[in-house]
Amino acid sequence: MIDTAPTYDAWAQTYDIFNSSNKNGDIVSVEERFLLPVLSAIIPGRAADFACGTGRWATTLSGMGWDIAITDQSRNMLSIAREKLKYFPPFLVQQCDLESSPSDLRGLDLAICSFALCHCKNITSAVQNMAISLRPGGLLVLSDVHPCIQSKWGGDNHIEIESVRYPMPGWHWSVETYRKAMFDSGVAELAVIEHDAIIDEERRLGVLMIVGQKSASAAVS
Repeated sequence: MIDTAPTYDAWAQTYDIFNSSNKNGDIVSVEERFLLPVLSAIIPGRAADFACGTGRWATTLSGMGWDIAITDQSRNMLSIAREKLKYFPPFLVQQCDLESSPSDLRGLDLAICSFALCHCKNITSAVQNMAISLRPGGLLVLSDVHPCIQSKWGGDNHIEIESVRYPMPGWHWSVETYRKAMFDSGVAELAVIEHDAIIDEERRLGVLMIVGQKSASAAVS
């Protein structure tokens, strides 16, 4: 995984503004429109928001009654997420990348990862680490920038934050990459959703969402 912690550390203070802007807000609203009904239908339990960013999904799930753990590679993002959750403190806060699973995250009812797997070159390792954290029958919810967009980025993509260039890679150029990673992790696919969104004032395939359930026979490490 390319170290994107400096990218998101630099971006943390303005990240929520960006996500609500015309430039990126449509991707977020499309994701929420599909995933909120799914998550609202689940009986709350213990959940982890992997690569939580500023805590958008963590705060939403906490408001639904879930006990939340949060992880992220960026110290600054974690700090903002933790502040948002100060009245409902997470049972675990850990700075780590998606390919390094916190060893004490086990038996979860739900794991969610939003718009982050695109940066993991070894997506199978990342998905396996999330799957390990689930109890048998637990749900894994993945959303990401659609591979059609990632293919335009490539592994050398950068963004500019306050006149400084930071890495923003997109490694996974096919939907099958995500589906295979889930299958190889012992998670049965329940739904795959591909939806368009307005990106840079152009409507195109923008969001990929996959919901899966950990097999009752899947090994627990």
